[in-house]
Amino acid sequence: MYLACNAVVTGDVILGRDVNLWYGAVVRGDVARITLADTVNIQDGAIVHCDFGVPQVVEPGVVVGHAAVLHGARVGAGTLVGIGAKLLSSSDIGRSA
Repeated sequence: MYLACNAVVTGDVILGRDVNLWYGAVVRGDVARITLADTVNIQDGAIVHCDFGVPQVVEPGVVVGHAAVLHGARVGAGTLVGIGAKLLSSSDIGRSA
């Protein structure tokens, strides 16, 4: 696991094995649980949040590019979320379960 010195993790957040949170990343589980599964990589300046009562699940092997915003419900295993991407409320992307 790598947590940069200025990464912020607050609220109801579960971090899997070998999660990487890079500089300026924010994972804010203040309104619902956020789960980052094994080997998730959240790059510099990315934000992970969700809606009230809608948990955010980021499945194994997901890479979230610099300054992306995840505000959805699920990002499927192995998905690459590009630099500066914005995932809107309750979005469900990537491989099916």
